[in-house]
Amino acid sequence: MKIVFPADRNELEYKEHGGEEWIYVLSGRLRLMLGGETTVLEPGDAAYFNGLLPHRWDVLGEEDVEMLMVGCRAGADSGIPRRLHPLTEGHRGHENP
Repeated sequence: MKIVFPADRNELEYKEHGGEEWIYVLSGRLRLMLGGETTVLEPGDAAYFNGLLPHRWDVLGEEDVEMLMVGCRAGADSGIPRRLHPLTEGHRGHENP
């Protein structure tokens, strides 16, 4: 699905839920806080993570963020391993917490 976060969005609460998420940023700059790590995603960047990791989003700058999001369930019958996989050091925009 396509999601638009307004430029003034500032999420204060972390979310946690079952399932996997994949996002792809179309426009704007998005700060993703995921399991104690932070990264900045820009147009053309993607992230894939387990929803069990505490996560939240902030819009950076004065431009709305448009992104595509795909979610699916995880568990024994889904074929998706239930593992946590935070951001990796090699990702462009990675910031130490």
